[in-house]
Amino acid sequence: ILLADFDELDTTNLNRILAGVHQIGINKATVAARRIYEADPFAVVHVLQERMTAEKILPFLEAGKLDCIVDEVDDIAFKVHVRRLAMKYHIPVVMVTDNGDGVVLHVERYDLGCSTIFGKDASYFDQYLNEPMTKEKAGRFIMEDIVGGVSRVDPAMIASVKRVLARELVSWSQLGSAALLGGVVATYIIKQIALGKDTRLDIRAHIMPTESSVGTHTS
Repeated sequence: ILLADFDELDTTNLNRILAGVHQIGINKATVAARRIYEADPFAVVHVLQERMTAEKILPFLEAGKLDCIVDEVDDIAFKVHVRRLAMKYHIPVVMVTDNGDGVVLHVERYDLGCSTIFGKDASYFDQYLNEPMTKEKAGRFIMEDIVGGVSRVDPAMIASVKRVLARELVSWSQLGSAALLGGVVATYIIKQIALGKDTRLDIRAHIMPTESSVGTHTS
């Protein structure tokens, strides 16, 4: 397992990261690696305490050392670029995004021939990324390309986004329950991919804790 994160654990993370106040200030990837080793001391975990970039991930792709990429980064440009690389090297990409109490799962099977990025032709993002990335533009990307439309976004999240744009909040609320649900969903789908039980090329599923699924887009 390769874990990459440049950030350090803060008190604001403790509702959704399995850690304690005694670990405040420790790199997040290191915190996660320690949890893995506590559960399985024979695990092999590589920690990169830096921001992941195309230049840093490329050697792993060229060496064939990655079986699946789990995208949990905030940088939209990198989200797109890592998918271009995954398409080139035929690596599946899994992403889970919180949506209020629920989560949205994205799976793009570039190992099986998926040729789109967030359901769009890759060329769409050429001009898109050349334009300035404002908070408003990033918000639209999250609501439309990731969640699948404003109607699918949790109303409380939309209310939070409006307050973020008005500089009344730093970010929307990220719930610990949604983070744990996201971890379960990501783990399940990666297992299905590894076992060859799910061969869908493109998945976007909305998952709530009280429902198995409130909507699924697949190709």
